[in-house]
Order: sequence, then C-alpha cells, then structure tokens
Amino acid sequence: MTSAVVAPGPAGALPDQPQASLCEVASVELQGQAEDLPVIFAAILAALGAVVAVEEVSGGGAQRRLRLGCGARARLTAGTPLDAKTAASGALTVALVLEDGGELAPEHVQAILRAVQRVPFTAHEMRVLRAQMPLTAALPHFLRPSCLARVAPVLTIHHMSDFLVMVEAIEAMGVPPQAMTVLDKGYRYRLTHRVDAHLAAAGIAVWPWMRAADALADHVERAAALGRRGLLVDDGGYTLPVLLRERPDLVPAFCGLVEQTTSGITKLEPWGADLPLPIFSVAESRTKATLESYGIADAAIRNVLALLPQEKFEGQAALVIGYGRIGEQLAEVLRSRRMRVAVHDEQLVRLVAAHERGFITDRCLSTLLREHLPTWGARRRPGAGLLPGLHHQSRPGIRRHRAGRGSPRGRRRRGARHPAAPGLRCQCHAGRRWVPDQLPPRRIPA
Repeated sequence: MTSAVVAPGPAGALPDQPQASLCEVASVELQGQAEDLPVIFAAILAALGAVVAVEEVSGGGAQRRLRLGCGARARLTAGTPLDAKTAASGALTVALVLEDGGELAPEHVQAILRAVQRVPFTAHEMRVLRAQMPLTAALPHFLRPSCLARVAPVLTIHHMSDFLVMVEAIEAMGVPPQAMTVLDKGYRYRLTHRVDAHLAAAGIAVWPWMRAADALADHVERAAALGRRGLLVDDGGYTLPVLLRERPDLVPAFCGLVEQTTSGITKLEPWGADLPLPIFSVAESRTKATLESYGIADAAIRNVLALLPQEKFEGQAALVIGYGRIGEQLAEVLRSRRMRVAVHDEQLVRLVAAHERGFITDRCLSTLLREHLPTWGARRRPGAGLLPGLHHQSRPGIRRHRAGRGSPRGRRRRGARHPAAPGLRCQCHAGRRWVPDQLPPRRIPA
C-alpha cells in the first residue's frame, strides 16, 4: 500500500488565501478485470464498515463516493497504473481518497486508509498463483477423493500469497472452510492483509497466535460439530506446546501434529517420550533440506535489502551464527552479494565445513565480533549463541543494542570491559556503545 497527503489548492496560492483541506490518499495495486471491481469495492466497504459507519454510497463503474460517519467524505477509484507500459497485464490501481476527515481521530483516519489493503485476491491473481505452484495445486488429483474428510486442520503458516494455494488444495481434498482454523504468526509481508482478507472472505477462522489457546478451544468445538478430529499443521511450535501446557483436556480431540521447522521440534523436547500425539517432522525431510533452505535464505536477505534500500552492503562484513541448512545458504547468498562473511557454530564439524567453503571462522564468537566487526548478522534461531545485547555495526565500533529499562545490564561504567567480550570497552554510561581496544581488526585464522 502507498499513501500520501495531497493539497488540492491551486498552484501558486498565497499563504493568506483560503485553500482546501488536505486529502489523505492510500492505494493498492492488483491484477484483475473490470468485472472484479464490484467485488473489490464491496470488500473495501466491508473493511471500512468495521472502522466507521458508511452512511451513503453513490456512483458506479470505476468510482464510488462515500459519506462516512463523523462528517467524513471519501472517494474510491480504480484505474490502470500511471506507468502502464511497465505494469503487468491486467494491472489495476485502487485508491481510497479521504477528501474530508470530519471529526475523525487520527488513529481512525489511518485505520480507514488501511482498509484499501483488505482486498481478496482476484480470480486472475489466483490463476497466476496456481501456475507458480503446480505441485501443490495439482496434489488433489494424485490422491483419493476426500482423503482429508475426517480431519479439521489448524494451520499455522506464514501469511504469504502461496499459502492460499495450499488452502485451496486442502479444501479440494475434503475439508470445508468452516473446518479450518488459521493462526496468524504476526509476520508482516507485502500482501499479508490481502491474504487475511481472502481467508475471511472464504469463511475461514483467523486468530492471532497470542490467542492460540482460545483458537484451539474454538476449533475443537467446531470440529466436533462436524464429526472431525483436529490436525495440527505447525510452523515453529505455536500449537502443541500451548495445548500441552494450557489445555491438556483438548489433546484427545486431535489426531497428530505436522511440524515444518526444527525450532518447532526443539520446543517439544521438554516432554521427551511423553508426547501424547504422533508427530510427522517435515523439518527432517530431504525435500525440505534440498529445496527450501535456499528460498528461505534468499527471501530473508531480499527483505532486509527492501527495508534498507539506501544501504550499501557490498564489501561490508557479515556474520552468520549457526551453519545448519539455512545458515549455510545464508552465508552463500551473502557472499554472492560480495560481502565478507564469517561463520560461527557451536558444533566443530559444521565450523570445519564452513572453513572448507572459504568462510572466516572461529570457535570463539566474541573473537569474531571483535575482529570481524560485522555490519550484518544472522542467527539460526533466537538465543542461538549471540552475545547478550550486542548489535553489530561497522567501524568505528560495535554498538550495544538497548537491553531494556531496569535490566542489570542497563548501566555500565564508562571504560569498563564487556563481560563476554573482554576486547570491547564501554563508551557511554548507558552501556549502549562498545568499541574494540584496537583498530583495525586482525583476521584470526580458524
């Protein structure tokens, strides 16, 4: 979504001349046909209605005029992008123009502008997505009809557009929308709001991951009414640990867990052999190890580049902590972007493998931080060996990330050494800036 503030007053108007009030504009680009406009506008109006009363709608075709509550007025328009030559086939730009905010509070204005993102995917866009994922889209044709007719899945997946193809395949294999529950992990991607709107339009219950216990209870009730047992499809250990800790009474209503990540398997280790459900670990499959790791690493780095478009990473130092499947691909992708990459891993075998691949390595993480001075860091999972509170930055030093108010690390004596990295000295009383004793850094062989 793009947004802007537009002053509709005449060009060259003097400051003391009366001018029209500022307009707030938000827009979204999608692919569709003219016949999709009624559905698109209806979805946006429904999202608007959840924020403010829509008192009157007038107009037709590619434009709607809206009279909203609190005296606000808005306009919905659709048309081809300004740069039609570079736009994809069938591209449309849908814009919401808030011409008069009336007595709306600023937070309500922003919520109204965000409503333009709540557009389900069009039929054309879904055809494009199916073409991009032919194996998932064709899966129902290779399995017996209604093979999932006895289960009600709880899907904890990243809300990216390809997830919708998976949902379509599950539905084609015998699971109606009312038998599905989706947990939103809270990661924000470019099309997350549209994915959520598409799921809601299909009648699928979407819950935030923070309310996993409530979501599981609601799911069990709906599944029982349909004569089905729940099936957990997880991506990071969001459901079964919550089920075992907070709602063990609901465990018999589920038939198993499909876990897609190593971190999700790790979160189940405290229960050991006492796990009450069978587990299918996709994380340990050869297909995932072969195909997915590079995609995850490449997507992670592309997201960082998109967030920091003005930064130059070529020639800078990077540190990868954890040389597993994804860590190995992260290191390779960073090196392909002409960065100087160092690797640390607690397992000596992996560290040797990284050294053989030509990466800078050291068994001591603090040595790598002190000598390599990374501008960019990546970990295999939270807490995987990273020094407490350190934020990687290029010369002249390493800046300490805020540990939080009231933390025992919150204040340090100026000039004090870091407890985990003796080669670093504190440069401020807040303990937020740490610099090496000597510059430039030396490269220490593994």
